[in-house]
Amino acid sequence: MKKIVLIMLLMALGLQAQEATTESPLAKKKGVLDKKGSIFAYWGYNRSFYTDSDIHFKGKGYDYTLRDTAASDRQSPFSMVYLTSGTIPQFNFKLGYFLTDRSSISIGTDHMKYVVDRPQTVIIDGTDHNGNVRNEDKQQIDGFVSFEHTDGLNYVNVAYEYNLPLWVSGSEEHALSLVVGPGVGVLFPRTNVTLEGYKPRNDKFKIAGYGLDGHAGLSFDFFKYFFVRGETKVGFIHMPWIDTTPDSSDSASQYFGFVEYTAVLGVRY
Repeated sequence: MKKIVLIMLLMALGLQAQEATTESPLAKKKGVLDKKGSIFAYWGYNRSFYTDSDIHFKGKGYDYTLRDTAASDRQSPFSMVYLTSGTIPQFNFKLGYFLTDRSSISIGTDHMKYVVDRPQTVIIDGTDHNGNVRNEDKQQIDGFVSFEHTDGLNYVNVAYEYNLPLWVSGSEEHALSLVVGPGVGVLFPRTNVTLEGYKPRNDKFKIAGYGLDGHAGLSFDFFKYFFVRGETKVGFIHMPWIDTTPDSSDSASQYFGFVEYTAVLGVRY
């Protein structure tokens, strides 16, 4: 994390110095809102919340669904891990390009985490992996199945954004803007699933589905090349291709909504 921030700072400062030495005194000095053709990148962290989900498990000899299953994210406790190993916490990374002074496209990763709450009692329908036929039976999840996307629930997405300036300083080096836009992408999770008493978990990265989102936030640009941003993202995730064990016949599927709050630090050049 320290190296990433240092590289971002050096790049921006180098470009600022180059501009100062090459710009003619008669040339128009570009302000913070003159963004067309520039590239930006940011890094930060998130907190996520999920709607309840029906999780469908199937394989040889079993086919059942856990109804209205609750899940939470797994936020890393605040510690030096946020500076020494930025990929362990729930993080966000984005790289983008300004098509105009106000609109941009970008690609990035939202590294969220999704953990089915345990203990929890849910309704189960179908035939479980022990051969028991269930018909809306209530089941205590703890000791039966564990299910989580903790390495993580990786939403790799492409986004369009529109920047609406709300305030700009007299020097045109600082500005506050509203940022809004839609996004679409694929889910590339590493899913940890344990079907109690059945088989080892799969524990491999795989494209498991897709997502859609809309986001809005406030971005504060300072000294033209740097910005901090707070953002709220609301979206939908559908994962029909989740691997649960090394056996290709074992799988799971689910869909759910999410709300994600992010805080990031970025650079534009």
